[in-house]
Amino acid sequence: MGREPIVAQDRLNTITISFALPDAARFIDFAKRAFNGREIVRYDSAEGKVMHAKIGIGDSALGVGEANDRWHSKPTMIYVYVQDCDAVYRQALRAGAKSILEPKDQPYGDRQGGLEDEWGNQWFIATPFRANYT
Repeated sequence: MGREPIVAQDRLNTITISFALPDAARFIDFAKRAFNGREIVRYDSAEGKVMHAKIGIGDSALGVGEANDRWHSKPTMIYVYVQDCDAVYRQALRAGAKSILEPKDQPYGDRQGGLEDEWGNQWFIATPFRANYT
């Protein structure tokens, strides 16, 4: 282990949200079905647990790994810009998310809907309909 480049580092933005979750493999499947996620890299243990993965969504990535005694699961809130928030909202519902806010136009210029996954993470899906800060 020298100074080899980290696999997929060139496909990451400045900040990467990371999740430690029970049944991380199921979360990866949810991200794929709900948000058209794609596996960039994934390392599983001999027991089949996700040790580390990067899941691409749009031009960003999520870090994902199995929760354990060192890395505890903690829900978070994610704001995701997409081309069509209504379509992605419906897609995420079909993937198992539950609604917390049906998509509607917001006064700050985003059409936005909210969902919660089975791990307690909240996903706010938005499409800008006007320049927000003019």
